[in-house]
Amino acid sequence: MPTPEYSQAIERLYENPLKYRNLLKANQHRITGTAYRKSLKAVNAVLEKDYPDTVRLYELAERFFALADDDLTNKAMQKLVYYAQGFSAVLLGHPIVTQEPKAWAAGPVYGQLWHELKEDPGFCSRCSEDDSPFSREEEQLIEAVSSAFRLYSGTMLSEMTHREDPWLKARERAGAVDGEACKEPILMEDIEAYFSGVVEKLDISIPEDIRKYPEMAMEKWRPVL
Repeated sequence: MPTPEYSQAIERLYENPLKYRNLLKANQHRITGTAYRKSLKAVNAVLEKDYPDTVRLYELAERFFALADDDLTNKAMQKLVYYAQGFSAVLLGHPIVTQEPKAWAAGPVYGQLWHELKEDPGFCSRCSEDDSPFSREEEQLIEAVSSAFRLYSGTMLSEMTHREDPWLKARERAGAVDGEACKEPILMEDIEAYFSGVVEKLDISIPEDIRKYPEMAMEKWRPVL
């Protein structure tokens, strides 16, 4: 029989599948590979039922953390996910995640991911490339986005998104003024339309070309002396 302490811990984990998933991934070395895979598959199924595409969103965040050696702020992470979503929709023919971000004052934000990272900055445990759930093409795009954008701070990336149509259109629909809180979703159709224009204008044909976008954006904003 488990002690009352362990019974309470089990009950809390049962009521919070995400906490269980995080604990499982952080301690996977303590159990067999088969047990880990079965348990991860089961908890992912529960999360997907309650929050569609949540697991995919967290897996993407895990890859970005791994590529940046865990050195990413919450604000920067939100923008890396957003740019991966936008460029994948055009270059791969499908968005790497389907959850639409909200047009927060800080730019595009995936609310659930934001709150989880705020509560526990290390909840996205390291995920090796061997364990990546993404296809080879998706992995190449993720690496290209990480390489192109992680050189900039979260604040700089937020400013970048503030000049882009998807965020501006969502804020306009909501009637939100500068700095005002806003939960209006940034529509996937607006994201696809915008990044289609970016890809065409900058002649981006392969993931490695994504670096042209932040380079162009920063050059455009640099003040003339």
